[in-house]
Amino acid sequence: MTTNIFYYYMNQCNQQSYAAAIEMSTRIHELDDGTITSVVIVGGMDSWTADDLFDSSVLGTLGPLKSVNKTLLRSEKYVAMYLENVLDFQLSYYAENPDVELPSRTKEGSDPVSKDWTLDFPLLSAKEKAALLKTEEYKSMPCWPDKDSVKVIGESIVVKLSEP
Repeated sequence: MTTNIFYYYMNQCNQQSYAAAIEMSTRIHELDDGTITSVVIVGGMDSWTADDLFDSSVLGTLGPLKSVNKTLLRSEKYVAMYLENVLDFQLSYYAENPDVELPSRTKEGSDPVSKDWTLDFPLLSAKEKAALLKTEEYKSMPCWPDKDSVKVIGESIVVKLSEP
């Protein structure tokens, strides 16, 4: 019984993530005019805290279920991985210019991926992102799901899911 409940919550988590990712992808593509070269994702869909993680003493109880009734889109990296791997997301600039390589990222720290994994997704570098986050145009943006939470700034589409 516990396993069925757990699978139910995991399915809900994936459905919530899929719906949000589809909406995000649609709103990005509506703004993509072929000149956009990067996506900036700020924040995440859920605010995970230490209380959401659980120790092994509660594994046999229903306590861990609270941590799966959320979304998988909890940070920039997870959103980018979901968009790339589940939705096969691509900006029109890269589709129209196949000779231009997508920026690649490799495994960092405790990423839940194999050691030779790479993410081929048009994210800004950390330095460029930090500079963009200091602009007034970014600071005035509301958070997701407001219609203005997805916006073009320069050659990037910024998706502000939450405050950094």
